[in-house]
Amino acid sequence: MLLKGVSDIDLSGAQFLQSEASAMRQQNVDLFITARQHQISNTLTRTGVTNTLGNDHIFKGKTEALKQIIPSLDSNVCQACTVRIFQECPKKH
Repeated sequence: MLLKGVSDIDLSGAQFLQSEASAMRQQNVDLFITARQHQISNTLTRTGVTNTLGNDHIFKGKTEALKQIIPSLDSNVCQACTVRIFQECPKKH
């Protein structure tokens, strides 16, 4: 989830993120967040979102996030993908 342009997260927003992360984990799906603004990172920590997701699921930017996430993806899914929405996505073989 790219929080680009988000300048603040209130308590209900933090609760939503925690709820979504929990629901996704029950389906064996991970939620990753990019939060460039220091204020957003502090709010995620203060409200417990960081504890729910884990520090390894919160990044300062998309490139940093994708460098860590892409190697853990199912390579068969990536090979079948025709969209390649991120320039960081591996090229098809």
